[in-house]
Formats: sequence, C-alpha cells, structure tokens
Amino acid sequence: MIASGIRYLTVACAAMLPFGNVLAQSTPDCGRGVSEVFLDAGNARARLANNGTLFLGGTQNPGYTIPWQPQHSVVGPELFVSVGLWFGGMVDGELAMNRGTYLSGDFRPGILDENGEPPADCNAFDRIYRISRDDVEEYDRSGSATADLRDWPAHLGAPVIDGDGQPDNYSLSGGDRPDMSGDQMAWWVMQDRGSPHPDVVPHPGLEVRSSAFAFDEYGDIGNTTFYRFNLSYRGESPITDAHFGLYADVDLGYALDDYIGSDSARGLAYFYNADNLDEEDGYGVSPPAMGLDFLRAPGSTSTNSISSIIEYRGLCASPLNCDLREESEWEYSYGMMLGQWPSYLGDICVGGNGRSDSDVPCEGTTRFIYSGDPVGGSGWSEVNVDGKGATNEPGDRRLVISTGPFDMNPGDTKEVVVAVIWARGANNLDSVTEIKKASVAVQRAFDADFEQPVRMPAPSLAAVDSSDVLVLDWSPIVNGSDIEAMEIFSPSAAGPDSTYSFEGYDVFQFASAAFDTASATRIATYDIDNGIGTVVDYRSNLLSYVSATGSDTGVRHRHVVEGLNPYTEYYFGVQPYAHNGDTDAGRILRGEMATIAVVPTGIDETFSLEDVGIVPNPYKGASDYEVVTEANLVRFTGMAERATVRVFTLSGALVTTMQKDSPERYFEWDLTNEYGRKIGSGVYLVQIDVPGVGSRVLKFGVVRRGGAAVLN
Repeated sequence: MIASGIRYLTVACAAMLPFGNVLAQSTPDCGRGVSEVFLDAGNARARLANNGTLFLGGTQNPGYTIPWQPQHSVVGPELFVSVGLWFGGMVDGELAMNRGTYLSGDFRPGILDENGEPPADCNAFDRIYRISRDDVEEYDRSGSATADLRDWPAHLGAPVIDGDGQPDNYSLSGGDRPDMSGDQMAWWVMQDRGSPHPDVVPHPGLEVRSSAFAFDEYGDIGNTTFYRFNLSYRGESPITDAHFGLYADVDLGYALDDYIGSDSARGLAYFYNADNLDEEDGYGVSPPAMGLDFLRAPGSTSTNSISSIIEYRGLCASPLNCDLREESEWEYSYGMMLGQWPSYLGDICVGGNGRSDSDVPCEGTTRFIYSGDPVGGSGWSEVNVDGKGATNEPGDRRLVISTGPFDMNPGDTKEVVVAVIWARGANNLDSVTEIKKASVAVQRAFDADFEQPVRMPAPSLAAVDSSDVLVLDWSPIVNGSDIEAMEIFSPSAAGPDSTYSFEGYDVFQFASAAFDTASATRIATYDIDNGIGTVVDYRSNLLSYVSATGSDTGVRHRHVVEGLNPYTEYYFGVQPYAHNGDTDAGRILRGEMATIAVVPTGIDETFSLEDVGIVPNPYKGASDYEVVTEANLVRFTGMAERATVRVFTLSGALVTTMQKDSPERYFEWDLTNEYGRKIGSGVYLVQIDVPGVGSRVLKFGVVRRGGAAVLN
C-alpha cells in the first residue's frame, strides 16, 4: 500500500517533501565507468556497461542485436535500446533517488565501505567479468584459465561455489568455481555515491551487485537475456516507500512506428510495431515484439508482480544528456515509479493517451498504461483508445516499469531479476501473443531455477559381427526402466504443455573415437508410426531447422550396417529423442547418446565350430543334395563365411584342400581329391579352420558299392 503522503505527491509535492540540506550534498566524481562487454551466448547480443545503464554503454551506438546467429549467417537489425536503473525512496522524510537514461547513469564502479563511502578512485573497479561454462570446462580439462575466470572477484561479492572448504577465499586450483547462472555470465559491482549529484536530492547510498546471463539454447530461453540486481542499502537511516524501476527506450528497428503495452499479471511491459511492416533498416514484414519482464520483485509477495508501467514523459530537453537540477524534476521521476504522471497531467486515466490532455475522454485511474489486449481488441490499448477501435499515432515510445513500495534498513539487500524478452509471430499483433507466451515460459523456467529436464538415458547398445554385415542391437530397458515409457517435464518448454514423450531413435556414425556430434552422420531413424515424422523447429522466429527426421517406420531395436572393411575401427551411436507438439520452439528433446567402437572382422559372431556338421555322414552312394546320382555331393553345414577345409586319410595323407569365401552358411564337396578323382570308400579326417576362431576335426565316412566305412 502506498502511503497517503506519497500517493498525492504530484498534487502538493513542494509542501509534502521538504528538501533540506542534511542529506543533499554535492559529491565529487570518483570516475565514470567505461568498461563494456557483450553478452552473446544465446540468440541475442547485448552490450553491458558499468554506469547504471544497459545496452548503449558509453556511446550512442546500437547495443542490442537479435537474432544473433552469425554462425548461420542470420543477424538481425542493431537495435537502439536503452535501459536505465532508477531507485528512490524516503529517508528521514526527504526524497533520495538515483536514475539513469541513455548515457547518464547515476552509478559508478566499485563498492561502498562500512560507512557508505565510495572509493576515492572508482576506475580501479571499472571491470566487467565475463565467463562461460566452456571456460570452466576448459580449465577443468587443461588447467588453462581465462583472465576473468582467474580473477573472479569473490572479494567484491561475486558468487562462488566453495570447493576448498574455505568460504572466504577464491582458489581455482583449490576447487572453487564461480557460481554461474546460464551458459554465459557477466558480473560487475557499482554504487551511487561516487557520482556527482545535484544538491537538491541526495543519492540513497546503494551498492548494486549486478549480473547478466544468457543460455545457449533455442526458443524463448535462447531469445532472452537475464539481469540480476542485488540492491544493498548502505544509507545512514532506513529508507521507506522505496521503488525500483527501469527506464526503457526500445526502438524495434525503425523508431517512429512503435506502440507499447502492459500486462501486470505477467510483470511485463512490451513494445510492438503499429503495423505489419518495420521500415528503413528494421525487421521488414512481420516485425517482432520486445519487452521487459520482472521475474522477481521485492515490492510484492509474488515473484513477478510490479507496481506500475507508465509511458515516459520527457523531463529534459535532451534525454541523451539529462541533468536534473530542479526538485520538481526528481519528484516527477519518483512519481513515475508510483504510476503517476507529472502533476500537471494528473493520474493515469483509462482511455485516450491516459492523460488529462487527451482528446479522447478517459475514465477511472490505473497504474498500468495500455493494459488491454491489442490482439483481440478488448480493453484499452494503443489500437483501441476509445473502445471503438480508434488508434494512437505511432511513434518513438519510452516507458518506466517499477516495483514497490518496500522498506530497507541499513545493510539490507533486495533482489530484482529482470528478463529482456523477444518474440516474433506471423504479424505484428501475433508477435504480442508470442511475447506473452514467452513471458510465461521464461517465468516458469526461472521459478524452476532453470532446471534442465531429465534426459532419457542412453539405451544399452551392443554390436555383433554377422558375416559381411555389422548388427547394432540396443535395448530400451536401462536400470529397470523403460526409456520408451518415459515422459519428461521441461520447465522451459515454450507452450502450454511442458511434457515430452518418447518418439524414436536416431542411429549415427561418427568420424572418430572422440564421438564429436559435429562430425556425426545420421544413418537411420526408427520412430513411432504416429504421423509426426519430420519435425521442423526454430532457433529463432527467423531461422527454422529440422530437429528430427522420422518417417513413421515404427520403433526398432536393431540396425544392420553393410559395406564395412574388415579390421577397421568404426564408431556408432544410438540416441533416443522425445517430442512435444504443443511448444513453439524446442519441440525435440534429445536423450543421452549410447556409443560404441567396433572393429569388424568379417567373422560371423553368431558362428560356433560346434555347429559345423557333414551331411550325410557317412555318404552311402547318394545324398539329398544331388541332382544326378553321379554328383556325389555332401554338404558342410553351419559354416562360417571364410574357412579352409582339409581332408586327410587316417594315415595322415592329404586328400584335398578347399577354400570357402561366401556368405552362405553351407559348403558343398563332390568327394574328389586334389586331382579331381573320386575318393574311395573309407574313413577320412576333415579339418575345418576358421580364421580368428579356431579349428575342428570331424570323422567322415564314404561307402561305395561293395565296400563299407565304419565311424567310431
């Protein structure tokens, strides 16, 4: 609840707020931050600065690009996006505040000491530390650390996972690691008392430990950049009725054709194109929407509630260099965080442009500008300002989104987490639908602490040499659980249903024993016969790709590989995948890969010497294999593809030698010796040698007319 003296600030602000000289003091500048880095792990590239603003940094150059997929030759327009941190509240009955717009932020690098004093030289703290999970993995593998990983500023408050049992230090070699969010993270610290400030309003005494992070993912999470601000209050007296806000100027490509809207239930303020064509060097047809989404706010018991979204009304002749020197200008800024216009325009009213000077009558009051549905046309929005479909003139829009009120005692810390989200639909209004869906998905992922879904385990995989082919066999039963019966919940799924169900298996061949997926060739897919087949997914709303190539073959657990060279090592893998048709991106969730290295020998591993036989035995003048009686054929059964057959007399004389090199499991002999003459009645020894397996000796008898052979 807003205190009455604050609620009517805009009506009688001069009388209500006695701006005295107890706190208001001029402060020397300890050094403006000039350090900049880019956050670019996901589908966006964002410039970060150390002065209380985001994206413009120390220049007026565009600092936010989305989509950002240079590896796929997909790079969106460079957007002019500026976000500035605002914080203000009442200290001993007086307003204390800081604010940032464009190039003028009220923060300087560094920390405040126990007395709330800034460093004498803030330049010594002007560094933004950026690390990635790849950096950490590379150090774990090779011992080579990037400078930012090596110098991670735990002594300034950067989060650390303690690995050496000494919580007050940071030692990579001892096992300490940065406590990362996302796949890439930047961290910096800044404070408000090292910057010059007009005498009329003091700085509160705020230290902000800031981090930005992003995920190397597709879909809504990959399209989002995240910002965590830990606000540590170091003032001398408690601050009450405090509000935290973000000033935002977002030009979606071409700057003069935009609208804004708010969705308080989602904690979302958004920008969208007024028509379906973004001119100049913008997005062209079907422009996207972009927004600021409060994921965690200290001013409410809800994790995503905000207190106001208001269109920014200029307080300076040039907002690019705004130096507020009048008390009323600071009062107006604080009032905007309360959801109030400057006093001469009154409260936000519902209808028209929300101001008392509107040409369209408006009724009632609100703290959320244009909170209706521009897609369906219901409620108050820029496409329906009068309830009859009248629209606003598009233009360059700016807004302030805030949370509060909340109180802080000296030493207290509050956390604010904000997402900058982006979505693109089939047209400009469909992009509004998409950004609201993205807001839900991002909030859900945040609430789940970005927990990654449990992946389906790798199936049990074996390889069997079978004559001239290799047979890959796998089982879906792993540790007593059936992969194919699993349903996987993913908190970041971009849709109403967050559950993935088993769909099929991909079979891969790899180039080397590294089993690098970049070198993998998919050689087969066996998927459920359910009409899903090939699945088209999205890296961004501009870049589609095939994430699964099924053909409704039906699920199988065996694949035959042909054309392999004997005694050459080959590498294969089998990976299960699951499908969610209700999500807009990330429709396929892949399981763990089962891998195997195989050296085929050309030997049928199902072959056994014990299975070799001679039919008929003894031969009595005829056999079932003979077309004519004179053929004298016997058959060796259960044979391997390659074998040497030698026939000896009982005295050890070699009768004949024969070679088998064919895939058939049998081999025929016409009972001739090495000179082509028929052998006589008697008992013979047959030695069968199979390379790589061994030998077996069989007794074989031949009975000619007038003679007999006895096999003992």
